[in-house]
Amino acid sequence: MRQSFLPSASTTGMSFRWNAQQELKKFDRVASVDPRARGLGLEAFVLAPAQRLARYPLLLDAILRHTDEAAQEREATEAAKRKFSLAVSLCNEHIRTVENLVELSSIQTMLDWSGVPKAPVIAVSGRALVKRGSMQLLSGTGVRKGSRVEVFLFTDMFVCARSRAVFASLRKCSVFVAQHRSLVEVAGVAGQENTLQVTVYADSGETRTVL
Repeated sequence: MRQSFLPSASTTGMSFRWNAQQELKKFDRVASVDPRARGLGLEAFVLAPAQRLARYPLLLDAILRHTDEAAQEREATEAAKRKFSLAVSLCNEHIRTVENLVELSSIQTMLDWSGVPKAPVIAVSGRALVKRGSMQLLSGTGVRKGSRVEVFLFTDMFVCARSRAVFASLRKCSVFVAQHRSLVEVAGVAGQENTLQVTVYADSGETRTVL
């Protein structure tokens, strides 16, 4: 599964990344007990520059409120505020992108694709998780009626999977439906509250009702 997520990674490369992560964790443990760290972990110091950057537009805004409209410095201060505001916006966008990829990577490791012909890579740029939840299967093919299934709705994909325990603290989801959102139709069922009918259209034109 990891190789499908990182197709260009060699065994040596993955070993190097694992060792680097262990070294970073070790450094964090040692640094956190250093009196100069004041009990703070590495994460607190990494976040500090980004948090400080967000304060500069507020500081410049306060300066502008006390700067005369005709003052020579006003134009330069306004330009500086615009540049810092843009930098903050770009940083926030990058943080959201990274957080989204981390979430998608977590889902990628959770899903077992052995039940579908081709396993897609979930963690790709431009994709985001819209909704995730657990539902009970009332009817359908390939899964026992009454089973609880995990449903993942992405911006461009619909995935339905059976949840199963691997260990006491670890669960995997065996995928039995994975299709582009344009080929999935969701409709309510007349007279049945909280019930949805999900119809998946295959590339060949066949249909499959799963819920």
